[in-house]
Order: sequence, then C-alpha cells, then structure tokens
Amino acid sequence: MERGKVLRLSGWLCLALVLMVTSLPVTYAQKAPGPIKLTMISGFPLTNKTINYAAELFKKYVETWSGGKIQIDFKGGPEIVAFLEIPRVTERGMFDISYTAPPFVGSQYPAFQLFNFTNPVNQRIAVRDDTLWNLMDKIMRNHGMVFLGVCNGGTPNFVLLNKKPPLDKDGKIESFKGLKIRTGGPFDADLVSDLGGTPVAMHPGEIYEAMRTKLIDGAMNPMNNAVIMRYWEIISYMSKETIYSFNSMAFMNAKVFDKLPPDVQKLIIEAAKEVQVASYNYTQAITWDALNSEVAYAKVPSLSFNYHAIKTLAETRRKKLDKFAAAEPNLSKEIIEKFAKYYSLEHLPMNTDLSLIR
Repeated sequence: MERGKVLRLSGWLCLALVLMVTSLPVTYAQKAPGPIKLTMISGFPLTNKTINYAAELFKKYVETWSGGKIQIDFKGGPEIVAFLEIPRVTERGMFDISYTAPPFVGSQYPAFQLFNFTNPVNQRIAVRDDTLWNLMDKIMRNHGMVFLGVCNGGTPNFVLLNKKPPLDKDGKIESFKGLKIRTGGPFDADLVSDLGGTPVAMHPGEIYEAMRTKLIDGAMNPMNNAVIMRYWEIISYMSKETIYSFNSMAFMNAKVFDKLPPDVQKLIIEAAKEVQVASYNYTQAITWDALNSEVAYAKVPSLSFNYHAIKTLAETRRKKLDKFAAAEPNLSKEIIEKFAKYYSLEHLPMNTDLSLIR
C-alpha cells in the first residue's frame, strides 16, 4: 500500500515538472535580418566608365553610408535591356533602379529631358535647385517612378567643325547655313536646323571618318568623346560655347521605394543628391581639362556665337520647354514657371540659398 502511494506521488511530481517546463517561455534563435538588395541597370555599356561614373558612385555611396545594409547589384547595360526599354522595365518593376539618357527615351517620356535643354551656363545652379528636384519627382511619380537626380549633369556638347561657318563682321558664328552637322538624333537636330544647318544623325563611332572625308562639315559632341576619338587631328574650328548639355538621369520604381523604411528612403535620396552635384563637377573637370590640354595643344581656333545665334538657340530651347510641359498636363504650368529662368538667355548668379556642396 505504501509502495502504491509512493508511485502515485512520483507520478504527480513528474506531471507537475512536465507542466512547469512546458509552461516556460520558449526562446528561439533570432536570425539577423539580411541586407536590403536592389537591382540597377544602365543605358550605357559598363565598359564606358566615364558615362557610368555617376551610377557607380551612387552604388558606392549607398552601400558605404548604409554600412552594407543596402546592396545594389549593378546588372549591366544595353546587353541586358535595350536602352529604349529601360524606363519601361523600371516602371513595371523588373529592375529597381535605372540610369540612362533622357533624350534616348524622349519620345516615350518627353518631360524627362527638361534638364538637358536648359541654358548650359545655368546648369550649375539648376542641379542644386531642390524645387526642380521636387518637381521632377512629381513628373516621375506620374509614371510610377521616383526621381534620383540628373547625373553627369552638364556634359557640354560643343560644335566641332572642319569647315568655316558663316561669320558676322566681328568674326562670330551667325548661322550654320550650308553646313551638314552631325547631331545625336531627333532630340537635338533643331538646334542645328534652326540656325540654318542640315542635321545628320550619325553614330559617334562614324564621326571621325565622316569628318575626315568631308562627308559632314561638323559634329556636336561632348568634349571627353572628342578627346578619346582624337577629333583634333581633323577639325579646323570649334564653338567657344557649348550648344547644349547632355545629361543622364537615374530613377527608381516607386512601389519598391515606398516599401522601404523611411531611414532607407532618406539615405537613398541624400546619396542621389550628392551624386548629382559630384557628377556635375566631374564632367566639368574632364571638359575643361580637355580644353586646356588637347585643344590648346592642337591650337584649334574657337569661335563664339553672335547675339542673333544665341537668341535663336534660346528660342529653340523655349519651344522644347513648352513641348515638355505639354506632355504633363497636370504639371504643365508648374514646369514652365520653375524651369523658364533656366531656359532663358540670362546668366543666373549662384544663389546663396542653393547648396554648393551637399
């Protein structure tokens, strides 16, 4: 009988122990959250380090500033996605971030080109104007994307000539009448035609031979390309002023961006703004380095445009502004109001309210 009591007591004790153990809180091993991974593509071959400088810098800033908590996988260039399709695949969420030249996709997204055709002398201010940043973000949001800045802002396109253009009595360029001048495509052809010239669309790789054989009389081209392609061997004149600035642009899928934590969103925008100014300074540096070395060495005469030509170019740019604004009906008035001064003939002073370095 005593033995039965002991067994029963032991059973109750075991049950009590089991209940105590099972009632204790269970602690599971917490897995550390992994990094946020984003994908990025470019409209340019990755071997072109100059034009992809801004995209690489953005990747570096984001990854470094986040301490590796955000990682950007730079997938590639046109070999991955045709450059005409880059905004589309970003809008659809196939890639998170894209980097391309707005004129390449201007027929689909006209207003994306707003920075490209501002008066080049005012670009240094435009890329620091946060009101323009906010406006561009509204435009991008209309298309399911978030604005990440104008990159390589202010890559100046000069007119390189192997034939003397029509000059006024002061020796300044008054028109392009009688000249066949290479342009990048339809987006900048009117800058030549409105001055009386004949625009010729041509791949950059064909320019040297076309100019050497007098198939064309000149070409609009960025200074760094002119140096790489050794145009100084075959040209006789160049414009002193840049005719327009070729810019690239970065943007991000809005749904992906909006799902990110607020601190991550803030970091991405801050990095993009830093890159916008840094890449502008970079392109200006390589331009003026080329002008002070290659041009000086080759002793190529530089010709200024006269007032009539400058005024004609400003009128051409203004027509573009009206066209870009019309493509965004809900923002057209704001676009014209905020961009008009940057398209004008006026050389704007650097406003102290605008940040020189971010």
